Order: sequence, then C-alpha cells, then structure tokens
Amino acid sequence: MKIRNGFVSNSSSSSFVIIGKTVDFPKKYRGGIYCVGKRELNDGDDVFILTKYMHRLAGMPEHLDEFLSKVALFEGDYLPNYGEWDFKYDKSKYPDDYTLHRVETDNNALNETDLEAFIYRYLEC
Repeated sequence: MKIRNGFVSNSSSSSFVIIGKTVDFPKKYRGGIYCVGKRELNDGDDVFILTKYMHRLAGMPEHLDEFLSKVALFEGDYLPNYGEWDFKYDKSKYPDDYTLHRVETDNNALNETDLEAFIYRYLEC
C-alpha cells in the first residue's frame, strides 16, 4: 500500500479557459466554436469543438432546440491546463466583447469523433 503526503486528488477533470464570446448557432458552419454542456458529468463539464458533421446534425429543425437547450456555444481561444491560480488574463490583447470563461472539463468529455455519444447526449430528448 502506498502512503502519500500532501494534497491528493482523485479528480478526473482538467482546468482550462476559453477567452471568447458566447455565440448563436451559426447558420453556416465555421470552425473554432466550442460547445460546453450545460449538465455536469462526473467531475466537470462536457466540452468539445463543434465539427462540420455535428453542425449539420444539430442544425436540423427537429434537433436544434434540443441541442441549444443542452449547450452553450463559445467562439475564441481555448487554453488547456490552466487553473484559477496560474492564468493571468490580459484583456488588452483581445476584442472588447471577449471575456474569460473558466471551465473544468471531465476526462469523460465527448470525443469529437464519437457521433453516437454526441447524438445520445445532445440530440435525443
């Protein structure tokens, strides 16, 4: 058995920031849009980049309202592995409408290539 000294975390999450702005669902696909699930997973949020195929599926009239009720959309810079204590936000380097969003992402977050999980989590009622 191991004996540990000091702080130990068994969290399966990672801290990161998005410096950007919230956006509406784009009518035409464009890259660089991050989706943050509105319901927390085990140890954090579900965070993934919106792919072209996800955009096509979520944009269907029968899915759009359900999708938008489950995610917040951000456009901007994604900076992984930053906790509150080690990131300094210099607002002068970004457009006026950009803000800092701190997020804990669960390591079970959606993989952009797992369309089955995407449909299950965000398009089905």
